[in-house]
Amino acid sequence: MQLPIILVFIFLLLQLIFSLYLYFKQRSLQASYTNLFKTSDGAPIKGLKTVIESLIAQSQQQEIEIESVKKALINTDTTARSALQKTGLIRFNPFTDTGGNHSFSLCLLNQKNDGIVITAIHGREGTRLYTKIISNAKSNQTLSSEENKALAAAVKNTDHPS
Repeated sequence: MQLPIILVFIFLLLQLIFSLYLYFKQRSLQASYTNLFKTSDGAPIKGLKTVIESLIAQSQQQEIEIESVKKALINTDTTARSALQKTGLIRFNPFTDTGGNHSFSLCLLNQKNDGIVITAIHGREGTRLYTKIISNAKSNQTLSSEENKALAAAVKNTDHPS
């Protein structure tokens, strides 16, 4: 008769151990579930629907921000196209009786080859500056050979991609 009592006791002991295992496993799962459904500040979320609605709202806000960045990029691109991007510099000596290449022609162009040529001619009595407007790589005024070289160098300059 003792054998059945011992078996029952062993069975109850195993059942108790298994129940304790299940209890701790359930608490672990409950903690994971609770952490899963908390906001970033630790407050509990009221259901999966709230989580999904929050994610949708964040996504919509990000779409608005992306559109704003796209508009700013287009504006920046438009501004950059009109900025001076190409340069050509030619130094020369226009007079045989003065030393050094102190005179120069500097051409500054934007992406559309619109800009200006600045020429400085240095002589014994001073330096004179001349400017000529450039539109589509051409000038309405006659350009000197040095100014033409500066213009050609600027048009050829492709350091800045379009």
